[in-house]
Amino acid sequence: MTWSGISGIPGEAAGGRFADHAGRRKAAGMGVLLMTAGLFLLVLCPGTWLLSVSMFIWGFGWAFNHAGVSTLLAGSFLLRRSFTAGVVVFGIALAVFVLLSGKLLKEKQKERELPLAV
Repeated sequence: MTWSGISGIPGEAAGGRFADHAGRRKAAGMGVLLMTAGLFLLVLCPGTWLLSVSMFIWGFGWAFNHAGVSTLLAGSFLLRRSFTAGVVVFGIALAVFVLLSGKLLKEKQKERELPLAV
């Protein structure tokens, strides 16, 4: 897991430069491809050493993707109109998510507590 974080530092810088030159969508797409390549490497060739390499590639791709997607979101219609309105909308969405996830977790816990009918 440490390799994912460490690779994110140069990945974010490289992804930002790539997004500046090739475009935000291409940077996000390249990040997804790198993340997928890291996962396929792990699935096709499992092993301890390859786990480190796979996590490095995945983390680099995640940061690359983040550089593209975060700039896409920052340039979105809502945030261009009013930054405050954008923050309020995202804050409300986050609050709704937190409230609903608590309810869903409680329901899931109740399902586990019910004895199986025989």
